[in-house]
Amino acid sequence: MNPERLRGTGFLLLIAWGVTCLAVADGITLRGVVTDPSGTPVAGAQVWSGQFRVARVTRTDREGRFAFDGLHFAPMEVVTLAEGFSFAGWNGLPLPDRDLTLVISPERRRMDLRITDEAFNPLPGAWIKALSPGGLYTITVEDYAPLGFPPMRADDDGVITIDALPPVDHARVVLGHLKYADTMVNYLPVREGHRNHAQMESGNTLRGRVTDGNQGVAGTRVRVFQPGVGGTIVLAEGLTDPEGYFTLRVPPGSYYAACLGHGDRADPEPVAVDLSASDATVNFSLPETRTLRGQVQDASGKPVPLARLVFRKGDLELAESLSDLEGHFTLHVGAPEGDVIVQPPPGLRTRALPVIPTRFESATEMNIPPVVLLPLPVITGRVRLPDGVTDPPLALVSSLSLEPVARAVTDSQGHFSIALGYQPENNRATFRVEHALRMLRRDFTVNLDQPGEVELALEPFQPDLENRPPIPGQNDLKSKLGRPAPALECSRWFNIQPEKATTLGGRVTVVTFWGMFDDSPQGLDRLYEMQALYDLYRDVEDVVILTVHDASEDAEALDYFLTRQGIRFPVGLDAEPSKTFSAYGIRFIPETVVIDPKGVLRYDRVEGRLLELVKSLRRER
Repeated sequence: MNPERLRGTGFLLLIAWGVTCLAVADGITLRGVVTDPSGTPVAGAQVWSGQFRVARVTRTDREGRFAFDGLHFAPMEVVTLAEGFSFAGWNGLPLPDRDLTLVISPERRRMDLRITDEAFNPLPGAWIKALSPGGLYTITVEDYAPLGFPPMRADDDGVITIDALPPVDHARVVLGHLKYADTMVNYLPVREGHRNHAQMESGNTLRGRVTDGNQGVAGTRVRVFQPGVGGTIVLAEGLTDPEGYFTLRVPPGSYYAACLGHGDRADPEPVAVDLSASDATVNFSLPETRTLRGQVQDASGKPVPLARLVFRKGDLELAESLSDLEGHFTLHVGAPEGDVIVQPPPGLRTRALPVIPTRFESATEMNIPPVVLLPLPVITGRVRLPDGVTDPPLALVSSLSLEPVARAVTDSQGHFSIALGYQPENNRATFRVEHALRMLRRDFTVNLDQPGEVELALEPFQPDLENRPPIPGQNDLKSKLGRPAPALECSRWFNIQPEKATTLGGRVTVVTFWGMFDDSPQGLDRLYEMQALYDLYRDVEDVVILTVHDASEDAEALDYFLTRQGIRFPVGLDAEPSKTFSAYGIRFIPETVVIDPKGVLRYDRVEGRLLELVKSLRRER
């Protein structure tokens, strides 16, 4: 991820704003109360809710209470605003037995954002489609603006002012414009007297119409997306007008277009669209609906809520549903055959492989046999060293087949324990255990049906010490390798004394460049890896794990983030204007480099081999 672009221009993050239609029984009522920080109810506050992009509004009564009824058991948004207060919001599932409390603050923060085109000309009329204050929750602003929510539209100078932000240090927005592609800006500092800037691209236009027979279907969500390994990349989403027409603008490229959200009707299959060189037109017709029903249970027959059921044809997801509080789910599909993929909630797995082939013959309704979930096993084991090796059995255990990576550090006796976050599709998981100090490791595979306790004897291996060529679109540090590493010039250090962090040489130093605004899977995994490495080498005097944060953040906000996340490894806040990042040539994050005991920058491109590089440099010493 490029920190410069994130601060300056719009960046399309791999995050979907909004959710795919979840077909479940409705009739749920969400109740809540709006209070000030002291707990005093706030009467007359406006409260907006959205589910499947259908917006509603109400006001709190004398006791600060509100309610929305007729809801689905599916993700929704709630946002509130009262005169003299900042707004507050919530994203989640409506639970009938739990009231929601929204706390609005008298501390209102302001953020100015100037929108320009590629030539830095102002873009009047640009608007904020969605807003996430501090990454805490999402507000689909454009849905609530017709119902009285502040519209957040650019003036003649291209400036959007938000003056009711809660006390957060940054915000995330999705920008819209009639003539420019939807743009996500992942990180906007909220600072007194600071004006942010975002740049929009003209892009190409996708037009079309959604019909049911000859009639246009109003209020239908149309999405342009790319399927990806880490999840769906949503580039634009909008609603059809009263006649069923839609218009979306996206950056040039080849994508899929999908039509979503028709209650008890099936969605049409996604359509491949080529917008790489010109505009395109796609029309959708609602297909014949076929209905799949079932229930998710545990081994004792009790219902299991919050399991995700997906109807997939090939690599495309055509429908999804969450099991409700009684474990029931319903899928409305248009295709006559496909696979139902079961994604259990955390801690659970399916009895068999989580793929259920389905095929409709003449009937249009089908009941799936109960889906039985079992506890997800905890992988436990013990590491043994070869005969004659007296070092402590200190090792790192990492998954090779799971995303995100699961990690654990062995204890003083070589024992480890890893709790899996989800069930792999083949019901197997492959791991690597590697000694922290010696060239010893072992790969092993666990069958989740027969986990047991793993006993592992480590074996010698030859490390991969070749410098790898640069990859286009990533940092090119080739010219800096083999030269003295630049100094780590940071304005402040956390979790370490500055003199210990800035002295390079005499030890192997691992340095990771990152930013807390980078919540991509790669960015988050690198933080987890650094924490594991810090725990692994904490008592090894000639190895140090350091990280340098991008200079865009202030020290107080970074300190709060580190405390909230429980980060224990050393962190330096780069000195303005990005002195350390510039000295190392870092334009994309995360990036990890290794410095040898002589203070020479020896390795970049360390993914998958960091431990063996560290150990080889210790051996050189």
